[in-house]
Amino acid sequence: MLRITKILSLCVLIGLSCLAKAAEVNVYSYRQPQLIKPIFNLFTQETGIIVNAVYAKTGMLERLR
Repeated sequence: MLRITKILSLCVLIGLSCLAKAAEVNVYSYRQPQLIKPIFNLFTQETGIIVNAVYAKTGMLERLR
C-alpha cells in the first residue's frame, strides 16, 4: 500500500510540474537589437513572459557552451 501511495504521489508531482510556466526566457541572437526588440516586447505584453536577450556578433557558440 505504501508503494502505491509513493507512485501516485510521484505521478501527481510530475503532472503539476508540467503545468508550471517559465516567467523568463533567454534568447541569444546575432541580429541587431533594434530589429528584434519590438518582437520581444510584443511577446512579453501578450504572454507576460520576460525575454532576456543577449546580442553578440561573434562568440555565440562559445557563450552557449
